[in-house]
Amino acid sequence: MTFPVPKKDLDIIINSTEEKYHKILNNALKTHTTHFLLEVDGKKIISIKPKNDTNIHNKLVETFSITKSIIGLAFMFLLQDGLLSSISNKVSSYMLEWKYDKRRNITIKDLLTQTSKLQNNWNFYKFSDINKYGKKVNKYHLNIKELSKQIQFCDYSKSDIWDYNNDTSQTLITLIEIISQQSPEQYIKAKLFTPLKVRYIWRKDRYGNCFGPFGINTNVNGLYKIGKLILNNGIWNGKIILKSDLIKKMLNKQVDSRKMKDYGKYDANYALLWYNIKNELFFASGYLGNKLFINPDKKIICVRLVNQFWDNDLFRTEVKNKKLSYGTLTKLIYNL
Repeated sequence: MTFPVPKKDLDIIINSTEEKYHKILNNALKTHTTHFLLEVDGKKIISIKPKNDTNIHNKLVETFSITKSIIGLAFMFLLQDGLLSSISNKVSSYMLEWKYDKRRNITIKDLLTQTSKLQNNWNFYKFSDINKYGKKVNKYHLNIKELSKQIQFCDYSKSDIWDYNNDTSQTLITLIEIISQQSPEQYIKAKLFTPLKVRYIWRKDRYGNCFGPFGINTNVNGLYKIGKLILNNGIWNGKIILKSDLIKKMLNKQVDSRKMKDYGKYDANYALLWYNIKNELFFASGYLGNKLFINPDKKIICVRLVNQFWDNDLFRTEVKNKKLSYGTLTKLIYNL
């Protein structure tokens, strides 16, 4: 595929004459969306995929911070399995490095709600071993597991400060490993990806540690299945994968949108690594406007992904100018 992807090279389906759906489609195409699915009450309304990708169902796209929301699911599985008694447990109970300084009273919930007051110094290009064009390099040798243990406390003036923090997402990955006694990928694969048959690749550092702030590559079908699981209160093919009360716990509002600056647009409150709009629309959100939306009452699932063309000058310019983010999608889906 080339960028921008010509409309003639996209397989575009819309099964409605209603203006609201055509507006969503037009905005999707305008913002270079390459993979899109909107389902309402079990009916596929909009679908976008590249025509020439004969293995479209196997095509895996970097979802960026949607990875965080999948980590949120992992902690609900830890509760369900009895491996974690409460998200109110102190992190220092599992990471001894935190016992002897100001980090001692930080809870797992503080990390899941982005209210830990920990340092926020994530360097995407340096810590992920890629350059600014998204290409793999071998320049850096940082062990992100060690980074997750060494993250320091910061003093803020407000006791209830909310700070979108990539560093703490890496700490949560380390906690999954400590609590489950297996690699985070093994645990989440067994609990979520394998039962739902989700195709994925999880990016790692050179030491084999899974990235937490980003790193899960999957496809529209994979995210759709996760959305369907949540829509169905944790049931998949007639089997309970995750208890409904734990899904509710994960999606319940924890931080008011008014405390979240730009992240709280459209009244999007924060739950446990998920966003919550008025207990009606829930979503996972990633860089470049990658999204997974679920509205249980209206039975809506929407997935939006963007292929990346980091070698393309125009693509990098459009990223810089935020032309790919499709910022109005949240409002459009909420208003359906």
